[in-house]
This record gives sequence, C-alpha cells and structure tokens, in this order.
Amino acid sequence: MNYELSYLSQLIKAARGEIVSADESLLTDSEAIQRECKRILEAMLTTDSRSTAQTIQCYVRMHQAGLIAILEDLQDSDPAETETSDKSSQELKISAIASVAFLLESIAVYFSSYLDASLPLPAQLWVKRKEAINRRWTLCLSRLSGLALSEKLIGLLNAELTPKTNPFARVSSSELDYLEQLTRQILNTIDQAIEPDNWDLITTLLEAGFNAPRFYKYCCAYLMEKSSEGMHLDELYRSLSYSRKLLKQIQPASAQQYLSSVPGILESLLKFTQAEIEHLKDIDIIASDLAGSGMIDRNFRVAFTVKQLAFFIHLQVECGIILEERPKNVHKYVTSHYATRDQETISEKSFKNAYYAQGTDDVNKVIAKLSEMLAIAQDTFK
Repeated sequence: MNYELSYLSQLIKAARGEIVSADESLLTDSEAIQRECKRILEAMLTTDSRSTAQTIQCYVRMHQAGLIAILEDLQDSDPAETETSDKSSQELKISAIASVAFLLESIAVYFSSYLDASLPLPAQLWVKRKEAINRRWTLCLSRLSGLALSEKLIGLLNAELTPKTNPFARVSSSELDYLEQLTRQILNTIDQAIEPDNWDLITTLLEAGFNAPRFYKYCCAYLMEKSSEGMHLDELYRSLSYSRKLLKQIQPASAQQYLSSVPGILESLLKFTQAEIEHLKDIDIIASDLAGSGMIDRNFRVAFTVKQLAFFIHLQVECGIILEERPKNVHKYVTSHYATRDQETISEKSFKNAYYAQGTDDVNKVIAKLSEMLAIAQDTFK
C-alpha cells in the first residue's frame, strides 16, 4: 500500500470495525473519510513542479493503484456479515465508496495524461458508462440487422462485442474509451450512408482499429472473394491492386486499437494483399516460362475479333452444339481459353457485351466464315 494512503486505509478499516484503536483520530465517520480524500488530492495537486514527468507519472499511478485496491476492497466487503453491522455501517460504507470514487475521478481529471489506462476500473466508475455503451451497441445491432449486410459479418461483431459491452464485464479505462468510440462510429456510418453496404461497415471498423483476429480472417476472405470475380491473372491483379489502394486511403480515427496485443489491422491487410499480388506475379512468370518452352499451351488464337467470336459462340449455343445452359459459364470458359487476333486476353465483361449486341459487319464476317466452312465440308464429302 502507498504510505500516503495508509491513513485513509486505517480510517476505512476502523469504520468497518476491523481494527480497534484508542487513537481518537480513528473514531471514523463519513466526514473524516471525505476530509482525508480531500487532503490527498490537495497534496497531489501541490506536488513539486520541478519533478520530472516520469516521477509525476510514478507518483500518480501509485495513488491510482492504491485507491483502486481500497475501492475494490470496500465493494467486496459486506457489513451484514459482522456482529456490529447495522444501518449506519451500511451508510458509512456507501459514503466511503462515494468519497474514494470521487477522489479517483478527480485524479483522472487533473492527471489524465499520467494514468495507467490498462488498470481495470472499479465497478463504481464504469457501470453507468458501460450501461450507456450497452444500450448504444444494442441499437447498433438492431439497425445493422435491418440492412442488406453480410450475416456472417454481423454475427462476428455480435460474438465479439456483445460480451465486451455487457454492463457487468470488467474493463479498463482504455477499453471503455474504445468501446464508446467504436459504437458511435458504427451508428454514424448507419446514419450518414444512404444504403450502407458491407464495405462501408468494413471501412468503419478498419478506421476504428478493430483488429480482432476473426475480423482479419473475414476481411481476407472478403478481398479474395471480390478479386476472384475475374478469371484472368490481369483481372485478379487489377482487383487486388484496387483493394490495396482502398486500404491505403483509409485514415485511422485514432491510434487506439481494439486489442493492444495484436498487430494493426490495416498493416496486416496491406501485407496480405501485397503477398497475393506477389504470388500472382510469380504465377505469371512461371506460366510464361512454361508456355515459351512448349510445356503448356497458350490460349487458342482465332481470326475473329471479340465481337465476331462472341457471335460465333452464340450461334453454337443457339444451335445446340454447346449444351451449357448458363451463359455465364460459357463466357468464363471462352475468355479463359481463347485469344483473338487483336487481344491476348479477353475480359468477361467485354465478351458479355459483345455476346448480346452484334453489329452488321461482324455478323456478315461470321456468316462468310460459316459459308467457307460449309463449302469445305461439302467438298470433303462429295
């Protein structure tokens, strides 16, 4: 126990009947405890101004830890268990708790930059704030469930934050500040966006430094799912590069993170996207080497343009030569295995547009090729 708090500790023990002394100064009432708390604060405020910041920090944190221990001991005690317990004893306990709690709150006001934010707060100091956070988080969940968002993402947040926002779960001062900030940011996103989507919520969580491991895994899967919509390496590369750009543009709301022992979420995701991009580059180099050596085939090159090839494939589907019923699967296969005389790779989007919109010149050129094919077939089997 900090020696400067020893007299306060003795007063409280005497009030609870734990010690018996002939010293009249220990004949405690609530005013005596209030006076001692006031004296301690005044002594701290008149600390030698020539002291170094490190000395003041140690001094403040010793008082902080000692007062937290006293307050927790008071809250854990039960006057009803002692023979001398009566209504006045209970009132004295409540008054002592209020006096010590007020002293701690005053220290937090005057010495906020010197406090140890990692120390768990006594219930007296966080219950009301925690109840407000819990109400705000319940509202967040209610409003999120009414939006067209990923159920997996909402479930992840529910599993991660609901236990933390429970009014009876003990937290430190820094954790309490973070939960207040995070719940406010989520509500602001819901209020400000016209139709919030998954990326809006993800961005908010990234700005807030929400670095829960399960959220990191969700983000990795989300980014890969978005990039896998392209079939070619260049499309995958462009998608991942765009995701990396978006991540770099996110500005953290503060330096505080959800978990202080886990690496920053933005830095981790940037490393992930960079690793995927490097992997695609390696695959491209290997594929080029294998194709150059003849070990694997390049895409089939055709004399058609993209529009002409799309019409040619469309005719095969309509005639029942190609039996695949889903156009999207046909588009993916063609763009993965064919190259035109002008393009080494064909994007699925450009092929899809050409598949449903043909120009007269392109149709005539395909008809000419088909007529040539028919003539060859007739000559072969005369």
